[in-house]
Amino acid sequence: MMNRVAQTRSAAYLIVLAGLAVSFYVALVPHYDAGYRLAFSVFLTGILPYLVYGVLPEYVRGARLVLSGAVLLVVDILVRVPMRWSVGPEGYGDGIYWVSVALAAALSVAAVAVRLADRGGAGAGRSTPP
Repeated sequence: MMNRVAQTRSAAYLIVLAGLAVSFYVALVPHYDAGYRLAFSVFLTGILPYLVYGVLPEYVRGARLVLSGAVLLVVDILVRVPMRWSVGPEGYGDGIYWVSVALAAALSVAAVAVRLADRGGAGAGRSTPP
């Protein structure tokens, strides 16, 4: 049992590290006179979903944790990496910021829903205190 928990947590932390690498890659902007520049605001908003995901091992356990992280990473790669290649001289569009915020919000809502489902909906729908 302990080995399975350790494997799940280590997989979750590997997903976080991969997400940090993707965010760093997306935030690197080619520049004509200095090689590459780091768009720090893009990097910070890019790591936001992974900061939310880093808190999840305390609330979501087992295969759901790894599955949600894998989905997060795949969606992040499929959406934000092509946006990185569409960077023009005017810089990033607002979409690259909103994708990260939307992923973080969706992950937060999904984590709350899973947590409530695990508790059997305790407290949901009660109109009077026990």
